[in-house]
Amino acid sequence: AGFYILVAIFLPVVYILWLVRQGKVTDFDLSRREQRRNPFIVTLLSSLVAWLALDLAQAPAQLVLLAGAGWVQIVLLLAITLHWKISAHCASAASFVVWLWAIFFFSATPFILLIPLVAWSRLRLQRHDLPQTVAGALLGSTVLAITLHLAGQK
Repeated sequence: AGFYILVAIFLPVVYILWLVRQGKVTDFDLSRREQRRNPFIVTLLSSLVAWLALDLAQAPAQLVLLAGAGWVQIVLLLAITLHWKISAHCASAASFVVWLWAIFFFSATPFILLIPLVAWSRLRLQRHDLPQTVAGALLGSTVLAITLHLAGQK
């Protein structure tokens, strides 16, 4: 899990910080849709490397499954963001909640509140509008739910 976080999350964050410092993007949130392509591509490649490394290292199946679902989610977010701005934060929050639900069932119910809280923050910060947050949440929850279903998980 630490390796995945380092490669799939930390490296893209460092890249975005570097872009901000170089003045190549306006802010860390990548508020302007046209500035999101390259960071998404770096995230896509980093996630792919992490996923393949986890699989080759025979990491726990659940971790490999989540890494694969994350990669698919990034592919879809990239494809969408080339044409329309969608909330990756809401997608991540929703997929996290679906994962918790798959593990803990009803005990995870309070975590459902994370989705509207993340959406509210994106709206409040004026990083997204309501359809962008809803679309992100739907994408994230759907990708993980389908992945878990296809893998024979709850």
